[in-house]
Amino acid sequence: MTVALFATIWAAMALFVAGEAGKRRSTVDGAATWPRRLWVAGVVLCAVHMSLAMSERYGWNHEQAVRETAARSAPVYGFAWPGALYVNYLFLLVWTAETVWWATWPRAYLSRRGALVWPLRAFYLVIIFNAVVIFARPLMRPAGFVLTAILVSTWVTASARPSRGGTPDAGSGRPSPGDPGSALQRAPGDGVFCERFRVAPDDRRTIER
Repeated sequence: MTVALFATIWAAMALFVAGEAGKRRSTVDGAATWPRRLWVAGVVLCAVHMSLAMSERYGWNHEQAVRETAARSAPVYGFAWPGALYVNYLFLLVWTAETVWWATWPRAYLSRRGALVWPLRAFYLVIIFNAVVIFARPLMRPAGFVLTAILVSTWVTASARPSRGGTPDAGSGRPSPGDPGSALQRAPGDGVFCERFRVAPDDRRTIER
């Protein structure tokens, strides 16, 4: 059961990172749904991990789980904070909510503003770094550093470059120039940019500049 306990959380964290990396290949028309599926699998494994921990380590005694989780955090942070376990619950709740949003309203999800995206990323980073580095077994910490580095690199790269296929880049809140819904598009042949008004097909007007 110990193997299952550790395997589920490491698999969940790896699926989180893979899903984040795949967001740049996601499109609102469903052409690349595998990143969402990875997140769904990750959420399920994270929930399984928490259930196994509550069952095998604490015998479904929540008060004991709170005390022991706080005790494990004391040597690291200098005090036994009883809210440590609830932060784990919050992580699963937020991740689940994002996954449902992404699966249900992909266009709105992929167009999120940076003011929402980056605080969530900071929250995720703290939780994941603690899980795969701070509280991980010493033998697994190098793998945890690699996983964290891939995650941060994915976020930085996604923010620095426009997304593929016209998908709005999560974090920028702006559609790329190739998006059919974008106000600015490159006219074929001559590379001139034009601004198109959203009107009926038989009354479309174009202003070239």
